[in-house]
Amino acid sequence: MKTIYIYWMCLLLVVTSCIGDDGIGNEQIIFNPPEWTVGVWENEDGDALSKTLIFTQTNIILENRDGNVVDFSQSIALNGNDALIEEIATQDMYTLTILIHEPNASEDVFTRTFEKATSNSLYMFKGMEELGTFIKQ
Repeated sequence: MKTIYIYWMCLLLVVTSCIGDDGIGNEQIIFNPPEWTVGVWENEDGDALSKTLIFTQTNIILENRDGNVVDFSQSIALNGNDALIEEIATQDMYTLTILIHEPNASEDVFTRTFEKATSNSLYMFKGMEELGTFIKQ
């Protein structure tokens, strides 16, 4: 009887140790954009694919004109955090490179550079190609 009691106590301890370990309140910092990028930015070029950029202290969200929304932190988490992330930040430039390796697929590299034009505007580049001028809202 004593052995059964100890077994149930151990089982209860294991189960209750796992409760609440859902990551809520323990947000993992994946991105760390520079302070000058934090905010909501709208692309002034109405024909460009990228419509809105949202930079927070720990995340980047990109909304395209076709309605597609990319939450970078969520995308990394959905890939099992199996990505290499490189951020290079200066006083007026921020380069983000993400390398995702998916099984049975080639490596996918995403690189964007954000250049501060003024305190209320920035440029987004893919390589040497300018993807738009964004105005802080």
